Amino acid sequence: MRAGCHRALPVGRGRVQGNEAWGLRWHRVGGVDRKDFSNPAFVGKSIPNPGFSEDDGTADPALTAALARWSQDRAAESELLAALTPTRLMVPIVAILGEVEVDAHGHRHEKTSDMAVPVLEAPDGRRALPAFTSLETLTRWRADARPAPVAAPQAAMVAFSERADTLLIDPAGPVSYQLSGARLRALAENRPYLPPVLDPEVREAVRALLAAEPQVVSGLLAPSEDSDGVLAVVFDPALDQPGLQAAAQRVGQAVAGDPVLRVRLDRGLDLAVLPASAQLPGEALYRR
Repeated sequence: MRAGCHRALPVGRGRVQGNEAWGLRWHRVGGVDRKDFSNPAFVGKSIPNPGFSEDDGTADPALTAALARWSQDRAAESELLAALTPTRLMVPIVAILGEVEVDAHGHRHEKTSDMAVPVLEAPDGRRALPAFTSLETLTRWRADARPAPVAAPQAAMVAFSERADTLLIDPAGPVSYQLSGARLRALAENRPYLPPVLDPEVREAVRALLAAEPQVVSGLLAPSEDSDGVLAVVFDPALDQPGLQAAAQRVGQAVAGDPVLRVRLDRGLDLAVLPASAQLPGEALYRR
């Protein structure tokens, strides 16, 4: 049984390298051929200068090294997230065609243009804010884009403000990384991302909802490769089968409706109902 799968933001774990998932193609927008993602929506007129006047445009060596390690070993994601949080990223600013006038011969001429932040839309409807580790990776993506240096947490906040569910880092490489869901929220809040089974707020929320269900005897959180964790629960041995099913359903509904878990979980928790005689396979998170 899967409970509490986060749907406040449409998420997929940020692990796809390259641009294939975002439908990279050539197309014409505003009279200029540009190598871009499909269906771009241009939003936002400016980003405040957060104080990077001395920035030389090079990438943070620690972040570059962390991206390289992650590209070879996905288990190094925690190191990548730790390197990303304190660093500077570059959000692109691009020119888009504004007002157009038509001359006596029927030729269209650009009269005005605006500067805007591009938000990219994937074929499946996901929206992403592109961000870059350096001027070189920005130019690799689009030579005509202007860099707006921002702290990484601010870039995450801009993504949320523009209804983007993904921060797409260095979409043209050399290593591309997608940050979404609970990882993106942690960056926006300028705090370390912790796996849900180790996150104190997740653990306390689960402990509280177990305590609130009178038929729960004990429970624990365990890691899982297929979800954000396994919630293993032992219920009152006096329950008959319908009563056991009802109690398990109440726990699942409590997980799904918990406000903390809704923003801290991406893939939800698997609920495992253990026999009353079973010993928990680890230290109990809650015991009545």
